[in-house]
Amino acid sequence: MSLIKKCNIIGISLGDAAGIGPEVVYKALSNSSINKNSQYLIFGSEAVFEEVAKMLPDIKPEVPYQFYHSAKSNQFKFSEKMKGKISKKCGQYAVQWIKNAFLAYQKGEIDALVTAPINKEACHLSGFKFKGHTDFLASLCKSNPGKMMFYSKKIKVILVSHHLALKEAINYLSVKNILSTIISGNDNMKNLGIKHPLVLVSGLNPHASENGAFGTEEQKIIYPAIEKALRLGIHVKGPYPPDTIFKTALEEKKSIVVAMTHDQGLIPFKLLAFDSGVNITTGLPIIRTSPDHGTAFDIAWKGIASERSMIEAINLSIRLSRNP
Repeated sequence: MSLIKKCNIIGISLGDAAGIGPEVVYKALSNSSINKNSQYLIFGSEAVFEEVAKMLPDIKPEVPYQFYHSAKSNQFKFSEKMKGKISKKCGQYAVQWIKNAFLAYQKGEIDALVTAPINKEACHLSGFKFKGHTDFLASLCKSNPGKMMFYSKKIKVILVSHHLALKEAINYLSVKNILSTIISGNDNMKNLGIKHPLVLVSGLNPHASENGAFGTEEQKIIYPAIEKALRLGIHVKGPYPPDTIFKTALEEKKSIVVAMTHDQGLIPFKLLAFDSGVNITTGLPIIRTSPDHGTAFDIAWKGIASERSMIEAINLSIRLSRNP
């Protein structure tokens, strides 16, 4: 199948072959909700895709796609015993497929990248030294680490800190890091076509500290970051108590929440949008989205994984690539 550069070409990496990545990609490309005005270049094993096709004989991708071929990718041999299990080999190839996708992006062969989930333990077994996709792509881009933004129709969230132990995450908070997150959230809401977004900033402590009664971070670093953002012309409010900010966000349809830590932002987000949420990596020269779920080894290769989040990730990548 030949891809002709007359519309968006979206790269999709299959992630860990032992997980649900190949299944949700295959199902997404077969779903009527997928954007049919784009073409798709898959970074992964064609043999793995053929295994998925055997598992799901009643569906078939209906959009233009082909596989990116490289010598290393073609060497991958997938076996029944790998399914649903942590594997050094699967981790190694998942990393290689991301590298291939990045190189293709550099050459202008794809307009955006959608990544199926990797298993960090499997990747680390293969010598991978990064916390995940975000840090790895930042390294490939020779860029500062991007921010993790999470998008759904109901709610949008961006994290100041992400894959850090809680103690480290609190130490990471600073006026500079909070301000850069506010700016990134505001800019990316505009990239999504949302005019005049409202940035809602969460506090760190209970009740946003109640003027120092339960901590000093709000007064020392969060308020100053908000004041700087206001001087830049950003429509920003806060800090709000962490236990009420998401109710406010649901009422304010054009809002995005700046959460201080990973779980502060993602517990409510996944509660509201577990099957449809999309992770957007901001601040990098590459457009990258991913479904908001992991490899789900417990349900992998059973034909029951939902493709909804992958569809949203693909369609959102197209929307971002048309409005960079």
